[in-house]
Amino acid sequence: MSESEEPTPVTRIYALIVGIEEYDSKRQIRPLPGAAIASRRFRKWLLRNGVPQEQIFMHVSPRNSGEEAAKLQAILESIEKVRKAAAEADILYIYWG
Repeated sequence: MSESEEPTPVTRIYALIVGIEEYDSKRQIRPLPGAAIASRRFRKWLLRNGVPQEQIFMHVSPRNSGEEAAKLQAILESIEKVRKAAAEADILYIYWG
C-alpha cells in the first residue's frame, strides 16, 4: 500500500472461517487437532481489529454453544450471504483448517 492509499475500512471486510477437527463421515478421516481452536483465535483477531461480528461467518466442529456447525449446507449458505453482501472491492478472508 502506498502512502496515498487509505486502508480498507473494517465495514468492507468479511470472513469465512471453517475449522474441522472431527469429521462426520463414514470414511475413516483422522481428526485434525487444533483446527477449531485456531479458527476461534482467528475470529478473535478479526474482532479485536474491528471487523463486525455480523460479517464473520464461522463454522466449527466440534462446536461450542452459539457456534455454527461445520456442515456443508451451512457453509454454502454463509458463502451465499457473503456473495450477496460484499461489493466488488471488499476484502474476504477465508480461513479453512
